[in-house]
Amino acid sequence: VETGVTYEIKIVVNGTHIQGYIDGELQFDYNAESDTLAESYHVVSTDESGDIIIKLVNVTDSDRTFAIDIENAENLDSVAKVYQVAGDSLSNDNILGAEEDCIMVDFTVEGITEQFNYTAPQYSATVIRISADK
Repeated sequence: VETGVTYEIKIVVNGTHIQGYIDGELQFDYNAESDTLAESYHVVSTDESGDIIIKLVNVTDSDRTFAIDIENAENLDSVAKVYQVAGDSLSNDNILGAEEDCIMVDFTVEGITEQFNYTAPQYSATVIRISADK
């Protein structure tokens, strides 16, 4: 993700089959187990710069608080960049030429430590990017 660049993001879900596209190019194609129909999902990774990337998905009709625990994290920046797409229904859909149901926003949050809570809004996908102090 580059600052100032607009991306077209498309996620297609058919039962437990999930596909994700960026600018029309397939990025992932995944079949989830039928017993993985949870109310929220999360994954934590790092990128080549060492930044910590936290991805949160809330598929419920209410806000969900995630307890984040980043073990052995050193020199975390106390401010994180957040990219978030949220809607008011599972049926929200952005269709070319129509008013968008969901719009991505980005903002910063302060108070990042090795352990913190983050509340994700209903029907949302959130990416939190935390840098190491340089």
